[in-house]
Amino acid sequence: MSSKGTSSRTTRKASTTPRRKSTRKRTRKQQSAFALSLRPEHQRELFALALLGVAVLTLIFFMTGNTGGVGAVYVLGVQRLFGSGALFIPLLLGALGLAILVQERLGNTPLTGANVLGILIVAAMLVAMLEFPIHHIPLELRPDSGGGLMGFGIVELLVQAIGRPAALVVCVMLMLVGILLTFNLTVYGAITGMARWLHTTGEVLWRKPDEKTPPRKQTQKKTSEPDKLAYEAPPTTENDGDIVATPIAARPTRASLFRRNDNETPTTTQRTAAQTATPAPATEQPKPASAAADTKPAASSEAPTKKPEETTATKAEPQPDQPITEIRQEALDGFEAPVIYRPWPLPRLDLLEKPGEVGAIDDEQHRFRSRQIEETLKSFKVEVQVVGVNTGPAVTQFEVQPAIGVKISKITALQKDLALALAAPSIRIEAPIPGKSVVGIEIPNQSISVVTLREVIDSEEFEQSKGKLKLPLGKDISGNPVIADMSRMPHLLVAGSTGSGKSVAINAFLCGLLLKHTPEDLKMILVDPKMVELIVYNRVPHLLSPVVTELERVVPTLKWAVREMERRYKVFARHGCRNLESYRQLARRRADLEPMPYILIVIDELADLMMMAP
Repeated sequence: MSSKGTSSRTTRKASTTPRRKSTRKRTRKQQSAFALSLRPEHQRELFALALLGVAVLTLIFFMTGNTGGVGAVYVLGVQRLFGSGALFIPLLLGALGLAILVQERLGNTPLTGANVLGILIVAAMLVAMLEFPIHHIPLELRPDSGGGLMGFGIVELLVQAIGRPAALVVCVMLMLVGILLTFNLTVYGAITGMARWLHTTGEVLWRKPDEKTPPRKQTQKKTSEPDKLAYEAPPTTENDGDIVATPIAARPTRASLFRRNDNETPTTTQRTAAQTATPAPATEQPKPASAAADTKPAASSEAPTKKPEETTATKAEPQPDQPITEIRQEALDGFEAPVIYRPWPLPRLDLLEKPGEVGAIDDEQHRFRSRQIEETLKSFKVEVQVVGVNTGPAVTQFEVQPAIGVKISKITALQKDLALALAAPSIRIEAPIPGKSVVGIEIPNQSISVVTLREVIDSEEFEQSKGKLKLPLGKDISGNPVIADMSRMPHLLVAGSTGSGKSVAINAFLCGLLLKHTPEDLKMILVDPKMVELIVYNRVPHLLSPVVTELERVVPTLKWAVREMERRYKVFARHGCRNLESYRQLARRRADLEPMPYILIVIDELADLMMMAP
């Protein structure tokens, strides 16, 4: 019993082992059949399309700046890894993809690891070449230039090992090796192919214009007239049977490109090409173009017979009897007419709100405050005298002249004591007032008067100001209008706490500029990430583009402004102008010069933009 049981178990084991082996063999055969289902040319095309897709995406990320979350990480990583060589990544990938698609010989060879290795070697050596000129600069000072981290690592390793000259030679040799591996080339094949291409190109360049390409067959008919617009097909006879001569495509000669007969219509070339392309036997030799001018009746009589042979392109052309206005109208159908701006009239000041009535100055209140200041300081043994009062819309300034021997530091140290004695929420001490031998003590008014935009723009000071881009800032401590010239700054930062009126000031600046400048004189770029303050200016013709509200568009917009500034510098240097105003004066005297308006860039909430911009 035991022997039988043992033999049966042994038989079962022996029988199950071949089954498992056969199952594994089937699985491997199925996997290999699936792997071989893609032909070599399909593998090449898929790889080429993948390269082209990555190249297009990389190019879009670099050009538009609209990357998103994953795209931003990808762009940052590529720039840090390759440095300036990141700009060549889409070009390299696109060129490789196109080369793989176009070159027919690559379609018969499956994709190998040598090709991928060649691409990696070419990319690595390219960034290494970019690293050599600036390798002496520390990496921290140029994180996004040179060859990036990859180029720095390769060059540093080679320079430390074999020195700078030998490292450069090694990089060049490795790049050549990578090119050979990428395209499955050999050194001999590459040299012979280059020599063959140079020989063919030299023959084409050095061939004389009168020389003709020798015919491939001796039986082919030679062309005798040099002025013909197309080569003619040889006439067929009945003895030729079913053999039909294939015509050569229409090819204008040198004479026909520079000279045309008076009675020749624009469709002569197309008609001649259509005749030569017709396989019907020719019953009469066409006359040369030079003889067509001498036989006008014959040409007119043959015209009806040529109409059925005209091509579709010839029939699609407008007929001679069709009015030109109708032709132009048909050509313009489907296209939107360009917007033509009329001369921009400057808005009237009546659009602005009139200033309210200014209250009378209370001299008695000023005298009372003056006595309070003198008595308070005297109680601290500081002898002063109030010699002047300047009343502004929100603050009144008292000019205090200290006695001989009184230090200014004693007055400034008593700032809080003065605020307590005057029952003022806060005071400001200006010690001393520029240009005067007095100390200014500013106290808030009990009633604050509103300063309107019209009140400043309609003032005599604003009209007499010689600034090119005048900004209405408001009124000073004495109630006089304050005007700034934006063209002389040329940068302005409006700072303040929340609710202090920064956006109101920006709107006042923009309104003041729009009231005094036409679109031909001033252009603007407005950036409003919060989409609440500057959107109202979207329909103003002074804008170079709609108000920028997307963070992804801010950086490309500012880069365009930098390029425009550099272009203008080159124009100034070409015409010998030092700045924009001198060029504008020159352009007013010369009509051939390009008019250049001022370009003003306004960014609302700059701090938030700097923190959130990509």
